[in-house]
Amino acid sequence: MTRSRTIFVSLLSGLAFLASTSVFAVTIVVTSAADSVTECAAFGTGQLCTLRDAILFSNGHPQPPPFSNLIQFNIPGGGVQTITLLSDLPAITTETVIDGYS
Repeated sequence: MTRSRTIFVSLLSGLAFLASTSVFAVTIVVTSAADSVTECAAFGTGQLCTLRDAILFSNGHPQPPPFSNLIQFNIPGGGVQTITLLSDLPAITTETVIDGYS
C-alpha cells in the first residue's frame, strides 16, 4: 500500500471512530415540513417542530466537547417528506449532527 493510501485509510478509520463516539447532549426532533418558527425554537420541543426551529434551538444551546446536538426527523406521512424553504436557513453555529434518515 502506498503512503497516500495508508494516510487516506487511516483518515477514514479516524472519521469512523469519531462518528461512532459522538455523545449527544440535546436531541431535537423535527415533526413538521413547514418552514416557520414556532415555540420549538425556544424550548426544543412542542406540538410542531420545524427544521428552522431545530437549528435555532441547537445554536442557542451549544455543548462543550465532546458533546454535540442531534437533529432527527419524525415528520408524519408516508414516503419521503420535502421541506420547502421560504428563505435561507440560519447558519449552524454549534456542533450539530443532522440525521436525515431518522
